[in-house]
Amino acid sequence: MSETKRPRPRSRWAGGALASVAMAFAVVVSSTVPANAHDQILSTTPADGQNVSTAPTEISLQFTEEVLSVGAIVVVVDSGGTDWADGTVRLDGTEATQTLKPGQPDGAYQVRWRVVSADGHPVSGAFAFSVGVLASADSIPPTATADPAAESAATPGAATTADDGIPILVVGLIGALIGIAVFTLVALLVRKRTGLRRP
Repeated sequence: MSETKRPRPRSRWAGGALASVAMAFAVVVSSTVPANAHDQILSTTPADGQNVSTAPTEISLQFTEEVLSVGAIVVVVDSGGTDWADGTVRLDGTEATQTLKPGQPDGAYQVRWRVVSADGHPVSGAFAFSVGVLASADSIPPTATADPAAESAATPGAATTADDGIPILVVGLIGALIGIAVFTLVALLVRKRTGLRRP
């Protein structure tokens, strides 16, 4: 009767290590999808770069998903650095609306905004429009009257940005290395105990 061969420790260790790497990779892939699913801005009123004949009474921004009710900021500055936003932002589903003060002069305006995405990440951006006489949005200097949080979050153009912190891929790789290290330590301890029990 033939004796069943025991699996080699090296093969067992290699299989366990590969399983740990595969599990870590699966975690990275599954975590990357929701991390990239931040709310995006669909449209604005006025549109980016639009020239309107009369000053608008409010600014509206339409997003792909609902935004959280906290942390929403919209400032509307003219070439002199004056913020024409009046009161706080109103949120209604996927739309954010900012009322403007009356008496806006003709010229260029820049809208700087920041909202908190449905996944909890801050999303920000900026766009420009002009009233009456066409003016370049590049001539608008930074303003000291605007909210500092919106100033630091806003970026030129209508594109949105999000602060993700540490990239999820780096976190996943660190987790994989830790998993391999722990598995190796356990395998060495088991092998040591097995060697001590042998006659």
